[in-house]
Amino acid sequence: MLQCDSVHDVRRPWLRGWWSRRLWVRRPWAALLLLLSWAPLVQAHDLAIDQLVLWPDRTMHELRGELTFDPELTRSKDELPSPRAQQRVLQFLAANLRITLDGRELPVQYEVRELWVRGGATLGDLVVFTAALPESARELRVFAEGFRALVVSDEVPSERSRSEATSWLLGPAEWTPVVPLGVGGASPAGLAGHFIRLGFEHILPQGVDHMLFVAGIVLGNVRRYRRVLLSLTLFTLAHTLTLALSNLLAVRMPAQLVEPLIALSICFLGVDNLRQRSSMASSEVGRQLLVFCFGLVHGLGFANALSELAFDREHLLLALFSFNVGVELGQLAVVVLLALVLYWIVDPRALRRYVTFPGSVAIAASGLFLMLERSGLGPLVGV
Repeated sequence: MLQCDSVHDVRRPWLRGWWSRRLWVRRPWAALLLLLSWAPLVQAHDLAIDQLVLWPDRTMHELRGELTFDPELTRSKDELPSPRAQQRVLQFLAANLRITLDGRELPVQYEVRELWVRGGATLGDLVVFTAALPESARELRVFAEGFRALVVSDEVPSERSRSEATSWLLGPAEWTPVVPLGVGGASPAGLAGHFIRLGFEHILPQGVDHMLFVAGIVLGNVRRYRRVLLSLTLFTLAHTLTLALSNLLAVRMPAQLVEPLIALSICFLGVDNLRQRSSMASSEVGRQLLVFCFGLVHGLGFANALSELAFDREHLLLALFSFNVGVELGQLAVVVLLALVLYWIVDPRALRRYVTFPGSVAIAASGLFLMLERSGLGPLVGV
């Protein structure tokens, strides 16, 4: 018994020391394995900043560009530069990067300037390109697919002999906003016409949310044209106010907040149309006040859209006024189209049953869907 105890007492420290040594040995190896497992990700992130810089040159009728991107998009980071690696880079760009002028794809000739190597001077593969820039070209857009995240910068020469850069961050399969190329040297009339068209297109066909809101105003006041005119006037005054203040004072509200609020206004307007025949319906003054308040929110959305367009800020007032005129023309077109449809339905009961009620339900449901989608809650509720 005593011998057993003595043996146990002797072995126990040895066992404890053995396990402590094993743990001491394992911990550095475990940490090393963890670092090795994360090293490719960290190193891949540090290798390159995916960035495309564009220089449209009107005087030379040329569009120049420089692209730096992660070499691991086309090959292993340990692979040495070779003609075969250059060919894979060119094939990747041809398949995943598109540049359009006025809606037509621009033929681009890429040239590999330098491929990344460990310890080299570049942060990634460096590619340059040039393309013809026709005199008639007015709009440029870039589409990126296959990049993890691509920063696109457009440096437009201004009349003050310096470049003004505008940048966008693109995820996989995303387009940049429209970049107006002719703004710098355009006449005031041409500039105004350009922004009027952009404002109109922001409603028709691009502004589904704004079209739904205008449609909600019309459906909530069917055959009551004075109320429709008053609502549209208040809506116009409200969004003109916030559009002007946001651009003149350079005050912005993040799109992550503005866009869900715009969708909420659509949903609320559709629900209010459905409540008009009940005791819970909003008063006429209350409804007009809500339209004005929601117009302020929509104006913030217009301001964000205008701020994404690249143009010389010396023309801000002209661009602001012209863009707003285009927005109003787009809203007027929506009202006229709806009025023509409603004009042919003579029976008020049929109008309420087959147009007003289902239309308001559709507007409310669309607003709810957009709100969930824009707030990031869509996947949680299956939309």
